[in-house]
Amino acid sequence: MSVRGHRIQRSVLTVRGILSAAVVLLASSSALAVDVAAGPIWNNGDAARRCPQVCSSRNMQWNNQWRTTVPGRMSVCGCDAPAQPVIAQPVIAQPVAAPASRNVEAGPIWNQGHAQRRCPSVCGGQGMQWNGQWSTTIQGRMSVCGCVGAQAVQPQQLQVQIQPPPQVQPQPSGSLGFQRMTTAFRGANMCLDVVNGGPRNNHAELRPCGNYSGQQWHMEPQPNGATRMTTAFRGATMCLDVINGGPESNQIELRPCGNFSGQNWRLAAQSNGSLRLTTDFRGANMCLDVVNGGPRNNQVELRPCGNFSGQAWSTRPGNQ
Repeated sequence: MSVRGHRIQRSVLTVRGILSAAVVLLASSSALAVDVAAGPIWNNGDAARRCPQVCSSRNMQWNNQWRTTVPGRMSVCGCDAPAQPVIAQPVIAQPVAAPASRNVEAGPIWNQGHAQRRCPSVCGGQGMQWNGQWSTTIQGRMSVCGCVGAQAVQPQQLQVQIQPPPQVQPQPSGSLGFQRMTTAFRGANMCLDVVNGGPRNNHAELRPCGNYSGQQWHMEPQPNGATRMTTAFRGATMCLDVINGGPESNQIELRPCGNFSGQNWRLAAQSNGSLRLTTDFRGANMCLDVVNGGPRNNQVELRPCGNFSGQAWSTRPGNQ
């Protein structure tokens, strides 16, 4: 065999070897990791209890990763989707431009104008450009900007076309926003509820937890950093508010939502993992508390803040 023929044969064998290795590598199964919202998670122990359930409810497995996206309000669990087979086909690439695009978290984006101001800087911080697209992943809490950058592919490079695993669709925001609320004082079996009918209609109080829409609370962050609280029972137009004056002053009830400081709640995480709830109306020294005993037992109202278990609130997903 001539030297030239020997070189050609060796080149063919080398290319065949590369193709074989690429096909073996890419024909293996691949798992898709996604973040799934889980409400507030306070520490690793809390994550170890909650994340396996959050992931398994979506036919996935927890990968032992979690992170906080909105301090004191929202965390996500890292979930691995079932491995999917990948179909590989070796080809020799032509000169193409392969845009590297991905969604980048940008915090809450309220409208298109806000996106036009926010997304260019978000993408620019990743060395990319905004592609004009954005979407909300967690209603009122997290949005993503579509960012794109170009990476040139040289001619004659070996490319492998693969069939990617099915994408896991993001959760509907409505399934994330409802939470149960309990106190350290009354325990995990007494939930914040809404009175239905009678002289105390729409007032808030603790009642035994159950499958009641009045115990399903939706917490919607506002642009000023406060949180509006509504229920599945009365809907998104009736907000948790503070009575101002009279014999029921500082008691809590649902009222039509509006531009009222008594409907602006502040949820402050405490060192023990609980939350303190205050309003812009009464300020940071008046906390949501539980009446202990008497004819108003278990009703809630604002009282001076202190080291009281009735002011130590916890939240958990509404389906738990």
